[in-house]
Amino acid sequence: MRQRRVKSWRRRGRSAVVSMVGLRQIQTSGLGIAREKPHLHRTLNAIFSRNYQWLLHLSLLLYFDSKNKNLMGVLLEAKGDEKSEYKITRDQIKALFVELFLGGTDTSKQTIQWTMAEIINNPSTMERTREEIDSVVGKSRLIHETDLPNLPYLQAVVKEGLRLYPPIPVFGRRLQEGCVMGGFYVFVVNGYAVMRDSDYWEYPDDFKPDRFLASEQEDATKEKVVLKFLPFGGGRRACPAKNLAYIFLGTSIGMMIQCFDWKIEGGKVNMDETFGNGLHNGSSP
Repeated sequence: MRQRRVKSWRRRGRSAVVSMVGLRQIQTSGLGIAREKPHLHRTLNAIFSRNYQWLLHLSLLLYFDSKNKNLMGVLLEAKGDEKSEYKITRDQIKALFVELFLGGTDTSKQTIQWTMAEIINNPSTMERTREEIDSVVGKSRLIHETDLPNLPYLQAVVKEGLRLYPPIPVFGRRLQEGCVMGGFYVFVVNGYAVMRDSDYWEYPDDFKPDRFLASEQEDATKEKVVLKFLPFGGGRRACPAKNLAYIFLGTSIGMMIQCFDWKIEGGKVNMDETFGNGLHNGSSP
């Protein structure tokens, strides 16, 4: 049933704008989201409270004299600063870490899984990427984030994986004033459809990293004409972790290619899609 829903959604998904009615049906029908929501909140509260209390105790002993401050510690210090103009509350700290857990873990895992599946299914891409890494990094050390600017093909591979399989296929905005489109006041943008639109991409359903090797000037010109690459959204409300994601994805995928030979038994990796918190690969782990 899930596969039928995915195929039906993909057929309808070529539209750049999806009504909230259709989205509501996709998100909640049969997925048990409402049932699991209280359990998710309890789990996250338990994780946060445990670490919060531990760091609060630790900070009394050595934190404020330490040079190795972590994010939780920095936020605790800001919370305890009575001279601060803006007061940070415990709930705000918790909300930030919930965003980090939900927005920065599963999405990266999905992107790595999809991109590696395409690389395994395209041995020439794997070989070309490995040759580039070996020529720039060598074979005596692992790839570093400082190597990424000198690895244009690896960056193109990451971008092509994000184009074909955006971790968040559709995304919305909270409008500040009335805006009617097609009879609907609220809408979401179907980034999945935009990034597979044949009006803007040649062979849109094929994995072709070379499409991202154009000159920077050419890319800048295209950006002004049409906003067509949307794995992190767009505009002032785009994902704030975009640059961090590129570093994490580039180094992770680069190391996996650098250190291992990847092969699949029985042909190719299953590239069917399933629904979940994002767009999941249907192959077995």
